[in-house]
Amino acid sequence: MPFVHDHIQRVDKNHATGINFSFNDREAHSRIFRFPNWTEPHYKHVGGSAGVSTVVTLHGKECLVEDYFISVVCEDVEAFVIHQLKNLTHISLNTLETDGDPKMLETIINRMCRCLENSLQSRTQKLKVEQLSLSVLEINQAVSAVNLLDREILRTVIVHLPFEDQVFAADDFIPLIDGQGRQRLDLRIKLHKFSVEVLEEVRKLLTSTSKQLNSITINYKTIKCIENVGILDKSLNQGRPIFSQSLRKVSRSIRQCVDYIKPDPHILVYFMLLKNSSSVVIEEMMNGKIEAHYKGSLEQEAVRIVNDFDLNTRHQKSRMNWLYVGMDEEIWKLKEKDDSVWSKVFKLLRAVLVSRTFPLKVKTLTFVFHWQCLMMDVLPYLDAEILENIHINRIEGIDEKCVIELDEISKTEQWSKAIRLRIYDLTVRMSIQDMNILNFKRVDIILKTMTPEDITFCRKCSTADFLAALGEPYRVVNNIKYIWYFRIENTPEYLHVVFEQIPLQTEGRLQFAKIHQNKTPFF
Repeated sequence: MPFVHDHIQRVDKNHATGINFSFNDREAHSRIFRFPNWTEPHYKHVGGSAGVSTVVTLHGKECLVEDYFISVVCEDVEAFVIHQLKNLTHISLNTLETDGDPKMLETIINRMCRCLENSLQSRTQKLKVEQLSLSVLEINQAVSAVNLLDREILRTVIVHLPFEDQVFAADDFIPLIDGQGRQRLDLRIKLHKFSVEVLEEVRKLLTSTSKQLNSITINYKTIKCIENVGILDKSLNQGRPIFSQSLRKVSRSIRQCVDYIKPDPHILVYFMLLKNSSSVVIEEMMNGKIEAHYKGSLEQEAVRIVNDFDLNTRHQKSRMNWLYVGMDEEIWKLKEKDDSVWSKVFKLLRAVLVSRTFPLKVKTLTFVFHWQCLMMDVLPYLDAEILENIHINRIEGIDEKCVIELDEISKTEQWSKAIRLRIYDLTVRMSIQDMNILNFKRVDIILKTMTPEDITFCRKCSTADFLAALGEPYRVVNNIKYIWYFRIENTPEYLHVVFEQIPLQTEGRLQFAKIHQNKTPFF
């Protein structure tokens, strides 16, 4: 029976956003993501009455399972994969560093690859995942897994060859890429050594599959080719850079090359949780996922956190999909008493953003706090032409009601050009007429009050082509929820409007969404 899968909440086991398992011949670490939280089980091989047992640590509690640890891990992997309902951002099954028996590790890698393949075959529908990362002994193990995924969703494949004697050959990867179809792929290969021979194999692979690939990235532990700016610069100019921030640590010559060329790190996600013992997660850099944990208090680590943000994003030219800046309950209490620490962090962030030669390109911006003054240190300095989504969330763990002011940020260019606004579990104090929301295609907010004038404003000011007046609702639910559908002229789309008034309270929710006609009750 899958131990961890059976002992976590149902919403976590079926609606995860990411699945990570890292393993060697003695233990395994897991991280099951469900935004904005995650669960971190740990599996460790121990001796037992039956010869072998596994200690599973979950939510700080240790439990003894009478089975070999990799069997326990595989049962959980299969359960999570088979029962997953939502799209995944990533699934990762990779080896940990070990000084154990290589033969045993080979056996475990084979077992894990079979486990993944069997679980994918057992699904009634192909798993939808954007990124697959897999440690393999043979490339055909990765090919088998990729062919069982939804290729329309898959964007990135990371293949890890964990042993020194494993060889990178272009011909082995062609079957993996050929079936990709319309969705172009980012391919990353993790090796022990990088050499001129490997560079030649990359050239062959590009020649054969250039129409199916966005990029090829090679990560490695040692390098045998010359530390030459020309080689690195040529790779960068061809649109397939082989750099990462970790290259700067290889040698002084390599560091000078990287600093001279200023390669785009291609960060897609920058997750910054500011607290005592802060943490930063960066995904989709050229060297994969990076996690940083700062042991000191926020006051002690403020400069270091922001300096790292500057170092990591300084040469970012491509669009970042998601920038997340949040805090926890403990720091919220500190902010209520003394805001000097927070002011310092966000003023430093503002200085970094202002110092850029061009604005940082971010598609989705998430704040997990409700202080407008801090948001104004970030939002106005992002590229207004790129920003599409603004999400503002309540800090988890706060019991009291939180009210948010929007009078300043609603006047920014970034706000006026964004297309989706979501304010979750926070109450907006100002009138909807003063919020400058007519540019948004979708708005999800809670208002402290909503007057008849606000309703009239929505009726009169929404785009005239498809909404002249709210009129009679299509459906009323329990006299508290009112639903309208308005056809958008000359398109197959409708405006879906939902107004919800909470009984005995002045709060209400007004939601607008543009939906396809097939999702309406009329078709």
